[in-house]
Amino acid sequence: MFPPISRLAATPIECARQRAIGLCRLTSRLSPVAKPACHCDESRKSISRRSKPEALCRNISHFTLIIKTYIKLKINKNNILIWSRFMELRHYRYFVAVAEELHFGHAAERLNIAQPALSIQIRKLEENIGGALFHRTKRSVALTEAGRLFLEEARDILSRTERAEEKIRRAVKGEFGSLHIGFSSLPAISGLLAAVINAIRLDCPGLDIHVHEQDPFSQMEALEKRQLHFSLTVSTGVTTSDQMVSSVLAEWPINIILPFDHPLAEKPSLQMSELYDEQFIVYRQSENDNGVGVIRQFADFEPNIGESVSSPWMVEPLVACGFGIALLPSVFQNYSSNTKTTFRPISDPKVKMACALVHRSNEYDPAVKMALAAARRGAKSWHQSDA
Repeated sequence: MFPPISRLAATPIECARQRAIGLCRLTSRLSPVAKPACHCDESRKSISRRSKPEALCRNISHFTLIIKTYIKLKINKNNILIWSRFMELRHYRYFVAVAEELHFGHAAERLNIAQPALSIQIRKLEENIGGALFHRTKRSVALTEAGRLFLEEARDILSRTERAEEKIRRAVKGEFGSLHIGFSSLPAISGLLAAVINAIRLDCPGLDIHVHEQDPFSQMEALEKRQLHFSLTVSTGVTTSDQMVSSVLAEWPINIILPFDHPLAEKPSLQMSELYDEQFIVYRQSENDNGVGVIRQFADFEPNIGESVSSPWMVEPLVACGFGIALLPSVFQNYSSNTKTTFRPISDPKVKMACALVHRSNEYDPAVKMALAAARRGAKSWHQSDA
């Protein structure tokens, strides 16, 4: 306990002086080795109506042994300097237990503490608040009006604290939080994205999932800036940095789209070397990509580029207009209804478009780690159902 303030003290300054002297004496008893010096004269000059207790005795080296929580000085209506402390959660729990039991012995047993200690804590709580919370007699304990009001607030504080603790525990375990996933058109139209998202929702129901459609190059940039947690994107022709981990989830054969009356349309399959003299329509995935990377990866020649589009869905219409031929993953053929075009497979089985799961190699968030595991499980399940 802090040394009591004498009621004979006429002014707040004298009260502060008495308190500083008492703190110095108490600190000296707590620490016989280091006996701090008290500067009460300085305190008398510098003390203000809202000064912190450190100003009362500036050189008390063991001040933290006395004051464990932040303490402030205030002046009551009688011009007497008093001390107040922010209450700890245990004070709320003590009060609620006594208020619900209306019996100090039963409340102490419920809290697993000694009854005298509980009584002292409740008395301190009332002193801190500045009024009685309980009406006590020899045979009964009842709440005052202030006690009834405080009980509602105390229960609300404890309830919100429990919810906050549970929320943080779930976040630490990876069961709660926000997840931002980048994707491109190929995993979306193939159904891979849906399978991954459903698996994450099943394994991590507490995660708030957000998806962002971006080209592969923008996704890599967003991953490096930690704007995305991971991506489902085309990896063919896309270079990832050393800080990223890329694992292929699916591959699709690449088909050649030809005008229906093109001479090469008569063949059941084609080789890349047969396209040397053709003019290509390319899909530019971003400002950093001219759309030629995929063709160069599989062809032994520099392609002749005619038109370029910003969406893969615009490739086939331009082929139908006779602007050239194009390469697209075979999954796009499932959505083709254009009678002016035809799809032909490439005979080389190595010519495929890959879709990868890309994430940071130093990922530390447990929620993201759980989501990545669920994404891989969802991709595996999608493969089995698509086979």
